[in-house]
Amino acid sequence: MTDQPHLAKIALFGASGDVWPVAALLAGSLPDQTKLTIVETSGSGIGTNGAMVVPAAHRYFERSQIDIADLLKRSDASVGIGITHLGWLGAGSELFLGPSGSMPKINGVPLHQIMLRAAMLHDDRRRLAHLLEPFRLPSRAAAAGKLSWPAGEAGSPKQMLGPQIQIGMNAFAEYLRGRSTRDRFETLQGIASAVATGGENTVRSVLLEDGREIAADIFIDLSGEISDFAVLEQGTHPKQSVFEFPFSQLRSGFIPAAEGQRSFNPAAEAIEGGLMMRTTLPSGTIIEALASETGHEAAGIGNLPASDMTCADFRMFSTADPWSGNLVRMGTAACALGPYHSADRLLLLEQALHFAELLPASANMAAEAQAYNARQAASFSQVRDRVLAPFLLNHRTDAAWTACREVDVPESLRIRMDQFAARGRLVTFEHEITDEQEWIDLFIGFGLIPDRCDPLALTLDMQKLVPVLGRIASDLGAIVAAMPDHKAPFRAQG
Repeated sequence: MTDQPHLAKIALFGASGDVWPVAALLAGSLPDQTKLTIVETSGSGIGTNGAMVVPAAHRYFERSQIDIADLLKRSDASVGIGITHLGWLGAGSELFLGPSGSMPKINGVPLHQIMLRAAMLHDDRRRLAHLLEPFRLPSRAAAAGKLSWPAGEAGSPKQMLGPQIQIGMNAFAEYLRGRSTRDRFETLQGIASAVATGGENTVRSVLLEDGREIAADIFIDLSGEISDFAVLEQGTHPKQSVFEFPFSQLRSGFIPAAEGQRSFNPAAEAIEGGLMMRTTLPSGTIIEALASETGHEAAGIGNLPASDMTCADFRMFSTADPWSGNLVRMGTAACALGPYHSADRLLLLEQALHFAELLPASANMAAEAQAYNARQAASFSQVRDRVLAPFLLNHRTDAAWTACREVDVPESLRIRMDQFAARGRLVTFEHEITDEQEWIDLFIGFGLIPDRCDPLALTLDMQKLVPVLGRIASDLGAIVAAMPDHKAPFRAQG
């Protein structure tokens, strides 16, 4: 058997905020003989004017050997512990959701099951969210303006906190660029104008507008431009699944920090005709807004006081085979779910990890492509379900948000919702991206209350539990009171 030729070069095309998270990870994963060419295009992508909000414990940071304290020190990044949801349950409503580990169990019975039984004893299951609130440490910490890093405190209730890194994609790209080894990268600026294709669904080279020709063994498209040219040449296109969603426009911009600015956790505000995402950084706030075709003016989205405001068409979609031949689609070339829950940025990191975990490899990568497509489909399904759930469960009465409740529910999300509504148990899938307690908090917070509690909860003496539950709530209150104020920039504690 003859050895397959090694990969000599991988070329990445897209906005800097998209290509650098992928390129930086690959640089530490590929053998030395494989070179990377980065072509920073002026086209649109998720890295343009957007924010990334991901858990500090995300495996991308460890795999890329990124020290969180260094990232916070050397870039325009901040730390939060979740997202404040405004207006989703009606005008004036507020619900805080974030990574929250696991709540305490009593005799092996989850706390939400015990509180569900307590609510049922009072013949009012709707009180469940209210009864659980004293035990939701992230929500209490956010309300008090506090933050603590859980590192080094195994078994502590602080493990219920899940710090998240908040940073602009372009700022993250600059950080990655600054720590990269120059001799590993060839960095160019340009706009693709044509693609030369070969046999077996392969791309031979990409021609830039200035006449330069980029040849490589593998092409990674992060903007969709290379894929569009390849479609014209090959006459084929990967099958796409489009979700009918009432929001069809995406606007984004930046508002410089005002003196005394004190908002640290991102906010997702449901407003008439749209959704407004606000991510606060040390230098200011990134605004990302989804709107219906007729809703952006009524919602005030069209008059945001933000600089460098951009507007683009938006739709949710996925690509059936993001890796075909030697062309790998990532970012918005592969799928799009929008800015809520930082979905597109989270998927980009997952895509980069999936690709890196399949390398090094030879130039014949059919098996790796098949594995990548399967992993990407699983990641997309999980992030999609987490994004769609609050839209499906919103309580608003205006037309666009009412339409959100009529979107077809994917089977995996329907299974989660039906099982939880029936008995308060959460169905989990392999390689979960969202932790179990965050799902539970989301469902209960949005009014998906189980019909019945776990039979184990029926065996507990509720009178004896009253002082136990009181002590737990009191202890959590003391923990919050002792936490440092949530100040920006926050320094990771080890």
